[in-house]
Amino acid sequence: MVTIIIFILVLSLLVFVHEFGHFIVAKKSGILVEEFGIGMGPRIFTVGNDGETLYTINLLPIGGFVRLQGEVEEAPTDKPIDETRSFNTKKPIVKAAVLTAGITMNFLLGMVLIGIILAVNGKPNVTIFFEINNVAESSPAAEEKLISGNLIVAYKTINDNNLTQTFTQDDFIKFISENKGSEVVLEIAENNDEDSPHSFIKLIPRVNPPEGQGALGIQFTQNYSVTYQKLPWYYIPGESIKTSYTLTLEIAKGFSSMISDLIVKREVPADIAGPIGVAKLTGDAAAAGIIPLMQLVALISINLAFVNILPFPALDGGRLVFVVIEGIFKRKVLPKYEGWIHLAGFVILLALIVVISFSDIKKFF
Repeated sequence: MVTIIIFILVLSLLVFVHEFGHFIVAKKSGILVEEFGIGMGPRIFTVGNDGETLYTINLLPIGGFVRLQGEVEEAPTDKPIDETRSFNTKKPIVKAAVLTAGITMNFLLGMVLIGIILAVNGKPNVTIFFEINNVAESSPAAEEKLISGNLIVAYKTINDNNLTQTFTQDDFIKFISENKGSEVVLEIAENNDEDSPHSFIKLIPRVNPPEGQGALGIQFTQNYSVTYQKLPWYYIPGESIKTSYTLTLEIAKGFSSMISDLIVKREVPADIAGPIGVAKLTGDAAAAGIIPLMQLVALISINLAFVNILPFPALDGGRLVFVVIEGIFKRKVLPKYEGWIHLAGFVILLALIVVISFSDIKKFF
């Protein structure tokens, strides 16, 4: 129950920030905002009314909306409409500003949260290493006196001047495979203590190791350690922007991988989470403390910004495509056609959410 409440609060914050972006830019652009709603479905109550905009709370805590005059084609009515304040009559540049404002606000929220985390914790420095779990008898690793608990923190060939210190498990396996029969150098830490002694060993990966053993004769798992470096306050904005940009690139790579797996492999990637998975992760983060929760909210907020800018029907980016078309060709796509396209996009998105939600259920329950 606590997890559900926290998830709803986090979702409400993200939705509020997104819709507030649309709201404030629309207001500043002279567009009539008829309603600013948190939640979807039937209205529970009206929070306020400033004379032209209703501020409402709605039954289903799964989103929110800003209803603008002229945003969608409306049925004929006797109610007078001020065309000068209609979204539909504004210039494409104004429409684009309104549509991208929510995306901008989500990105800014993520960036601000990252800045707060950097101010409190400092800049994280992540060191990736491999912890040796088992050493085979009479193997190259055993001959060099490597034991379980030792860490591989860097490597190079005998002729390289520089050590490779940032790498993945695949990188290391490929390196050993490419250098079978040749001498390599490994930097070894005795254990995971910060002051653990380091040493350099030379060994030759076997070309034809015994069955069940690798070229070095070790089994290992990838792990990492994190240390934090306190930053002067004037470094924090720049680091926050840099971190947000890096996160966006990683999100783009993950999204590309997800689409590829869905189309080619017809399966949901193991590291992708839908609403159920995000709710579970939110509960876990909240249990770990306020900083882990802020980290997750920042990641989700930047992720929402990225997804919403995609040129897909029903998303802000999809609607932006029609505005760009209007700006280039000086004419609008007929509202009924645009509406059908967005409806099709919404159905596809809903189907995708259902598929990922089933995957979440299998994964977490």
